[in-house]
Amino acid sequence: MLEIGSLLDGKYKILNKIGQGGMSIVYLAMNEKANKQWAIKEMRKEKNKNCEVMRQSLITETNLLKELKHPYLPSIADIIENDDTIIIVMDYVEGRSLSDILSEKGTIDEASVVEYAIQLCDVLDYLHSQNPPIIYRDLKPSNIILKPDGKVTLIDFGTARRYNYDSISDTTCLGTIGYAAPEQFAGENLRQTDARTDIYNLGATMYHLLTGVNPSEPPYELYPIRKWDDRLSDGLEKIILRATRKDPEKRFENCREMSYALKHYKDLDDSYIRMQKRKIFLFAVTMMISVSSFSIAIAANGMEKKAISQVYNNYLSEATLTIASDGNKNDIDGKVLKFLNDAINIAPQKTEAYLRMLDYYCESGQTRNGLRVLSSMIASGKGELDKNDDIMMKMGQIYFLGNSKDADFDVDYGTAARYFDKVDTKKYPQARYYSSLSRSLSEIGTDWEAIVKDMNNADEYLNTGVKEDEKVEIYTTLSKIYRANAYGIQNVGEKPYDKSIELLDKANEILKSPYIEKELKDRYLPEVYFGLADAYYRRANINLQDKRARDDLYEAVIYYDQYLIFATATQSILFENRIGDIYRTLGEYDRAAMQYKDIIKKYPTDATAYISLSTMLLIDMKDVRTSVEVYKDASVLPDIESNSNFVSLKNKLQNIGGI
Repeated sequence: MLEIGSLLDGKYKILNKIGQGGMSIVYLAMNEKANKQWAIKEMRKEKNKNCEVMRQSLITETNLLKELKHPYLPSIADIIENDDTIIIVMDYVEGRSLSDILSEKGTIDEASVVEYAIQLCDVLDYLHSQNPPIIYRDLKPSNIILKPDGKVTLIDFGTARRYNYDSISDTTCLGTIGYAAPEQFAGENLRQTDARTDIYNLGATMYHLLTGVNPSEPPYELYPIRKWDDRLSDGLEKIILRATRKDPEKRFENCREMSYALKHYKDLDDSYIRMQKRKIFLFAVTMMISVSSFSIAIAANGMEKKAISQVYNNYLSEATLTIASDGNKNDIDGKVLKFLNDAINIAPQKTEAYLRMLDYYCESGQTRNGLRVLSSMIASGKGELDKNDDIMMKMGQIYFLGNSKDADFDVDYGTAARYFDKVDTKKYPQARYYSSLSRSLSEIGTDWEAIVKDMNNADEYLNTGVKEDEKVEIYTTLSKIYRANAYGIQNVGEKPYDKSIELLDKANEILKSPYIEKELKDRYLPEVYFGLADAYYRRANINLQDKRARDDLYEAVIYYDQYLIFATATQSILFENRIGDIYRTLGEYDRAAMQYKDIIKKYPTDATAYISLSTMLLIDMKDVRTSVEVYKDASVLPDIESNSNFVSLKNKLQNIGGI
């Protein structure tokens, strides 16, 4: 085992053990020079009969992830092998697995599952877009980490593989029964897994999250989700049924297609479709009467706005249905674009069809084509798009942010600035600043020294009559940039956490005003409180021996407490436990114990606080008897033996003869 406080490979300081499985131990480590935390997975060879298999799995995982960069993937730093151990150094991902959340809640609400699935479509599409494509093959709740910010991270690439264009089958059966597609366990008829295999895995994962019925348990059958809960969307049911077809040819062709269907799943509900069909029928009757009485031109000109709106919405629905249907995939692009163009032609002043068309191109990996089509419409004067703030803002954002789904499209800050310049800042006040930042970035690229200088000029800009809501948005946006890029910014002499705190204090001051609208406070206060807590907590952990560190930790507690007013149950468990951990770090064990006990009282079926309290009693307070009592309370919780932190605590107590 690695020793707490030891230095691995001359740069990774081992802080503590955070997990243990049957074959490996996971530690939290800090690269102090880089000011970055890492997770260290250690496997001792003599404990593993299948050491060579595990070694190859770790090497596969490392080699794949070292080449990838995506916000929903962990990064890999290194793999270190010696005579006794194999060690993999990877990103420390803070959060909880969806399997843990599922164990706690039983099911996860529909809106959250759709949001997680859209994120997973994005990262899977990124993997499938590699050359050659990477097929993940083991998507399931335990391999998905939900971070405090609501974003997911896909972990454990031990079974992933690169697609082999020359192969007709995989060499081995890999995957988790229940979640795995039929082609992953096809016996002698084993075929090669591809992107549609991951689509099946995602559909099965959604099934489990929504229904609470584990597909890896008998009868290993995926029923329609409304069999278990008829309140669930039948549109979502259709998407999952299609994703989990036994024949890969009948599933979604790619993750972009599935993502689009998920974003519009309510449009697929039977009740919505029936309503649209009634509208079409009524409109057709109206047109027939009009034609019999007047000329078509007079009827069209006399059509009420309501009728036009009904037909317009019908075209949008038909576009959505076509994308999610089982129709001819080779013809789907043309049909979708036809419906969207028909909507534009009938109501050129309306915005939605243009935005959907642009989204469709972007999600299909044809960003440049989409921008070209919209640019042509703008140049033609159609719908006076050059005066449409929503369209101008959208195009500016695409050029400013780029598109992770389109590797051939590069950001263009200069063009982004030109679109932001056309936006009415009364509607989008932030466009003014984004225009300025776009120009700076177009000139300086990734020169952090110059970027920091530009960001430090924000005060000058914000003192020119900018509205309070725009100030708050820019302060919070800049504070995120400082925290997210702390390493690069720190290297040019700036103190990122100090600056983040300064900016958020300004935002907080604005939001405290009695004249600020409640809507603005509700929108930004959670972000400000979390940002301040996060900044103080991170600054303290740079050097816990620093005199300022104690004060920072107390400040972090204050702002975590304020953030908890807005937090979800999952976030509450995480950050209330962190407050207890902070008190423990400060040596205030009685306050930490009180905090942990409060969590146990509020969330009696969650194991987190039980384990934290029992561990502190054992390690810091040397109270073995009480530690064992808390341990026994935790031992009766559902699925507790699968919790690696509980297993670690159990081993500690066994080692000293406590149990």
